[in-house]
Amino acid sequence: MVMKIKEYYFLKAIDDISSLYPKDTHIKIYPGGDYRWVFCRINKSEIKSIFDKLEKENVIAVLQDLTKDPIEALNFNGDISFSNIKEFYIIEKRNNFSNYYKNSKKEISDYISKYIDCNNGLNVCHDLYTGIYINGIFLHKPRDESINYYFSKYVFNKSGIILTKDIIEREAFKNQDYKLKKSLTGIVDELGFKGRLRWLLFETSKGTIKFKNIITKEELKEREINPKKLSFIILEALFKKNHLNLLKNQ
Repeated sequence: MVMKIKEYYFLKAIDDISSLYPKDTHIKIYPGGDYRWVFCRINKSEIKSIFDKLEKENVIAVLQDLTKDPIEALNFNGDISFSNIKEFYIIEKRNNFSNYYKNSKKEISDYISKYIDCNNGLNVCHDLYTGIYINGIFLHKPRDESINYYFSKYVFNKSGIILTKDIIEREAFKNQDYKLKKSLTGIVDELGFKGRLRWLLFETSKGTIKFKNIITKEELKEREINPKKLSFIILEALFKKNHLNLLKNQ
């Protein structure tokens, strides 16, 4: 099922990127930009396997694979916007794309609903010994005695309180006279709270942060997040942390 989830995110990347292009034109897919995280979790052999399957199902057509010829990629159509990209693919969506993508999303939704319970809202549990959990599913464990370890140990115990960078440096790193070189958002990202998940649980600015460990289903409804949508938000966080295999163990 892990490969099916990878295939789903690859399809999502294609669908989202294609919205930036005029209809019925070729699409450039490259390992960077907003979907860098997708390519970080799908290696080239898996991409080939996905391409082969999607072409066989008449979902897409791979017109050019420019990962094999970096020089050609650099000069493709003289496209200046891609002058710093060493590799990418040129693909075309086929007639079966929409139905295949829709069915893929439903299959993934049915699968994750068995493992991720989102009917009672969103909650984060932090345990110094075992790590950080979202709705009971393991997300990340900071390395002992690391910056992220002390940060999470302090911030996760201050739910609902606005904390400044100065306060965190003083209280979380007692007797160490430590100055945070990373941004607060950067640390939160490293802990696994990226994108929509961070938006739900953290309020951050350049020098302050506010964490809320429980988001009720009523609060989620106000943000137009239903249980199905929340399960995909959590799945994306697990994908980015390369923890998809943990779902079957829940």
